[in-house]
Amino acid sequence: MSYDSAYHKLFSNPELVADLIQHFVDEDWVAQLDLNTLERVNAKFHSEFLERREGDVIYRVQMNNSGQEAYLCLLLEFQSTQDPWMALRILAYVALFYQHLVKEKQLSPNKQLPPVFPLVLYNGDRSWQQPTQLRSLIDLPPNARLWSYQPQMRYYLIDESLYPMGQSPAGKGESLSGTLFRLENVKTSQETAAVVGDLIEQLKRYPNAERMGHDFTLFVKHVLKPAAKTDLTLEHMESLNEIHSMLRNRVEEWTKEWFEQGFESGQSTGVLLGESRILVKLLQKRFGDLPSTILEKINSASEQELETWGFNLLDAKSLDEVFKKAK
Repeated sequence: MSYDSAYHKLFSNPELVADLIQHFVDEDWVAQLDLNTLERVNAKFHSEFLERREGDVIYRVQMNNSGQEAYLCLLLEFQSTQDPWMALRILAYVALFYQHLVKEKQLSPNKQLPPVFPLVLYNGDRSWQQPTQLRSLIDLPPNARLWSYQPQMRYYLIDESLYPMGQSPAGKGESLSGTLFRLENVKTSQETAAVVGDLIEQLKRYPNAERMGHDFTLFVKHVLKPAAKTDLTLEHMESLNEIHSMLRNRVEEWTKEWFEQGFESGQSTGVLLGESRILVKLLQKRFGDLPSTILEKINSASEQELETWGFNLLDAKSLDEVFKKAK
């Protein structure tokens, strides 16, 4: 299974889609959606312009207390180069989808087309810089009378690069989709272990946890090896718990190797090595996995610095406060 396929498989889970909308679509009308009614729609249509669009995800959702349905078109973008014509592609995509609904006689009770919400989820390396409205692509002066005859289309963009720590723009705290964004931004096995641990805890809240756990496991395998930058054996890992346990063991081995290298190079004495390890364990118990920059700082520290940081730890509420006197 490819990276793209694993990503699409994740969003075949309506629970993840509902979480994404709740936490990353900062619009008032979201409250009008009954996200418990999300239902995947199997609609495939082809054209030369949209030859790769059949893999995108479409959901049907009920509107609260109205009996009306709306459609959520979730377009997942993986391209490394940005597409300035995305708004035009969205227009073509929605038009084809509407034609599909007409052909299949899936119209509203009033024989009309249902509303559609086009959502582009972008996870490229650079932040998205392209127009989100079709109007920006049409060469007309602002006050031209021809504007009334031009098609109007816009899409809602979620650019993952803006949320590397998974923070919600809607201010609703941690989320499953936010943890997914964090997972795609990890740089070390330490960070990955912490994120996978959070993911395991979050999945416990969902009735469909087993299936989502399986889909996340497939996805983590694609993300993990290049992100963790270590020789991990992933082929036989069948669950997030196995991956998490393996990562935790790898972090402990890496930490031990780090300090042993410092000891062998003459940067530490036996006493300093012991004090350093104790400080690391205390910091990990208090704040979780430590960044490599902190481990390097401790590994090269003097006895006085270790003592100072140890005292700081007693009252510190963050890592920054522990090392506030570090030079």
